[in-house]
Amino acid sequence: MMASRFIGLSTGRAGSRYLAKLLNDAGVKTLHESTDLLAVSLNEMGVTALGTIGNDPKYQGVSGEISAHFVTQVEMPLDAQIWHFSRHPQPFVSSLIKFRFWNMNAPNIHPYLRRTGDLIADSFLYWVDWNARIISLAPPPQRTTFRIEDVCRDYIVFLADTINAEVDVTKIDPRWDEKQELAVIPVSVEAEVNEMMGVLGYA
Repeated sequence: MMASRFIGLSTGRAGSRYLAKLLNDAGVKTLHESTDLLAVSLNEMGVTALGTIGNDPKYQGVSGEISAHFVTQVEMPLDAQIWHFSRHPQPFVSSLIKFRFWNMNAPNIHPYLRRTGDLIADSFLYWVDWNARIISLAPPPQRTTFRIEDVCRDYIVFLADTINAEVDVTKIDPRWDEKQELAVIPVSVEAEVNEMMGVLGYA
């Protein structure tokens, strides 16, 4: 059976490059943040996402956060799998700010942000809203949601099974090595963050 297409979506700073590396090591040809696979057409909303994934015989999918806000603008191919991976919100926010990833005025992101005037609170709300947006794209079994911290050889096999792909996990060494600095959750957004943590299995 021919392997299905897939797209890995996250909040950013959540392990998309790490996931792409593990998949490539195991034999699933995966691009990371590739505009070649993601860019199908441009319109006033931006770039649509899934139309060409899998059309290039060298690749089966892409791992990255950049298309999460565009996927709702296109009709999902019936055979396309969404792999939604999350990272615990406290190290995510620390990484987001440390690496200056956050840009409140990025034209493709700012329409989807809630602003409180508190950068830390806004970053946690971004984590809540972006994960909720990806969850809303499609129900299981088309969407598989998992925590990047839980990825191991067995889970790579499970993901490969969802797209009918064969893998050799003896070639990968899954380790989550990045230092996990923890941002403190502001009281003003604690309830919403805790609710999404429960949805994603962190609570």
